[in-house]
Amino acid sequence: MPPIKQKLGMLDERDRKILDLLQANAETPVGDIATAVALSASACSRRITRLRKEGDIARTMAALDRECLNLPTTMFVIVRTGRHETGWLEQFHAAVSTIPEIVEVHRLTGNFDMT
Repeated sequence: MPPIKQKLGMLDERDRKILDLLQANAETPVGDIATAVALSASACSRRITRLRKEGDIARTMAALDRECLNLPTTMFVIVRTGRHETGWLEQFHAAVSTIPEIVEVHRLTGNFDMT
């Protein structure tokens, strides 16, 4: 499990709008984003570079069409454990990270520990 980072800079309204647009479609051209946030393309590009460098944009991903790939099912598995120490959680994360079919793991509170 990666350590929790503390954010040094604050996001302004333009940064949040840029992030919203990129999250909706990471392939949106910089010029279109720049127009939407009232910046020049170069100023917008610098902001996107800064957001990546500061970790606000962790990675760019492709959303796959599960039906087109003939993988139409989403599975939820509940793992119940009595161990909650950091070392065990790191081992669990390392183990499930090696299974390509597992694309997300969430920790929940309540009666269940992992889904």
